[in-house]
Amino acid sequence: MRKLEGLNHVSINPTQLSDGVHGVKLYRANFIRRLFRPRQRHTEVPVQLIVASADRFVRPQLFQHLPRWAANLKRREVLASHWQLLAEPQQLAAWLREFTAAVDSGSIDRRN
Repeated sequence: MRKLEGLNHVSINPTQLSDGVHGVKLYRANFIRRLFRPRQRHTEVPVQLIVASADRFVRPQLFQHLPRWAANLKRREVLASHWQLLAEPQQLAAWLREFTAAVDSGSIDRRN
């Protein structure tokens, strides 16, 4: 993260290497195959999508058709790299609190 992303203040997690290996396996097993042959699966529940616009690995363009599948989608674009949200967990938590509060208050429709 320091060399590739320039993140200097990230706590080292002792399971980080293992987590990364398992994460890549999940992408390979699920994401890549579905990218080329998506199933029609829609949701009406509120979805918050946080897009890291400077992500080298999960490009923002991958999400361009997501509104077709999630009718109640709130897209939040942030100038961040792949690991930036890990480096700033308080900011991510604040966005999640804000979104869930909006759903709870009814300002974001709960179509479930």
